[in-house]
Amino acid sequence: MHYICVLYAKTYCMEENNTPKYKLNTDKNDPRYIADGMNEFERNVKRVGDLILAGICLIVFSPLFLICYLAIKHEDGGPAIFKQERIGLHGKPFNIYKFRTMIVNNEQNHAFYLTYGYTIAERLSVMAGLRGEIFRRDLKTEYYDSPGHLTSIVSDTLYFQLYPSVFASYDFGGGHELQINYTRRVERPRGRQINPRMDFSDSTNISFGNPALLPSYSSSVELSYLKNWDRHVLSAGFFWRFREGVIQNIKFMDSGTMKNTFVNFKTRHEVGIELVAKNKLFGEIINLTTSVQMYYNGSAGGTFTSDLYGTDFSVVIPKRDVFAANVSLNAQFMFTKTFSGSLSARYRSPHVLAQGMTTHSYSIDAGLRKTFFDKKLILAFNVRDIFNSRARRNTTYGDGFWQFQENRWNSRQVSLSITYNFGNQQTKKKAARSDDSDGGDDFGGGDE
Repeated sequence: MHYICVLYAKTYCMEENNTPKYKLNTDKNDPRYIADGMNEFERNVKRVGDLILAGICLIVFSPLFLICYLAIKHEDGGPAIFKQERIGLHGKPFNIYKFRTMIVNNEQNHAFYLTYGYTIAERLSVMAGLRGEIFRRDLKTEYYDSPGHLTSIVSDTLYFQLYPSVFASYDFGGGHELQINYTRRVERPRGRQINPRMDFSDSTNISFGNPALLPSYSSSVELSYLKNWDRHVLSAGFFWRFREGVIQNIKFMDSGTMKNTFVNFKTRHEVGIELVAKNKLFGEIINLTTSVQMYYNGSAGGTFTSDLYGTDFSVVIPKRDVFAANVSLNAQFMFTKTFSGSLSARYRSPHVLAQGMTTHSYSIDAGLRKTFFDKKLILAFNVRDIFNSRARRNTTYGDGFWQFQENRWNSRQVSLSITYNFGNQQTKKKAARSDDSDGGDDFGGGDE
């Protein structure tokens, strides 16, 4: 059996109120159309509730909105409101308005996709893909490189890249299978990483982006063996991952003040093994998935020089390597048909950074879920980060400095939620898929 698929895609990311228009199919008779699961009365009740809640929030937070508007307008003189077309209910497009959070820039991404598949005697399966991409970024911004001194930067980036992928598997029978695959991927810089505006909120630690930052590319080869039993699955594999142009945060001292920005690191590679086990225990009560990775993590050294702000700086990065491990566990408990629970745990050992090391990290989440009235009423209790241990910690050092940093986005969270479903969305979606079958049918960027 052979098949070939060719696709073309064109995407935009714009911050200048010039979003391209799309013509979409909103025909309710289309078999791909999915209803919202509510009758007319329920839909009207929800609409009235949405309007009342939105109106109250608009009034309460209007002073804060005004402050945000003035602050963004004063920051770089660009538009404070960002407008973009999004896809809404039933595939109908609508315009969204929000405060601009990125620098004014224009990104265009043109890509084509080619896929080829081949199967022999239901034993050997091969699938190959190729994505070609033309990427363009036009960046125009103004920023203060020192208090009271305004500087302008115009940066244009244009490149063409190919991203091949190959997947092959051979079924030996009796639940034995061998798989091998190769992929090449891209990780583009985030907005803050290319924004050259200096952040003076901490006068002893000034940060800024690098408009010359390029995407990072990674290649991966994996060879794995799978064994299937009635209630168990075991996968054992070897992997090699190579990354070039890795986006890294670097720090340096300038006249007694620490500054930090982003650069494209030379190379990083990982070589190791991965074990994945899926088990159903005690009938259908426990569904357990366990994953263990053990690998050698190394990075090449180098010297990075820049004169972005008129003053040359040079940072020497030594070669680093370490043996690392990642462990994850996910357990789903089905106590009864209406009462379930979940438990997930993750551990990551230290790994290398451009100028130091991260510390080990771990976290545990748990939850319980109970449904009533034919799954219309749902009561859920969740605890996120039970031991309040989820954080990113690292130690960095260089000429004239040593720093320990801990970043937390959220502390331990405990939530109790009650949800009532007015409609039966599950039934509607199944019906839509049934009609359809009868008729035919992002590495954001960089380690720190």
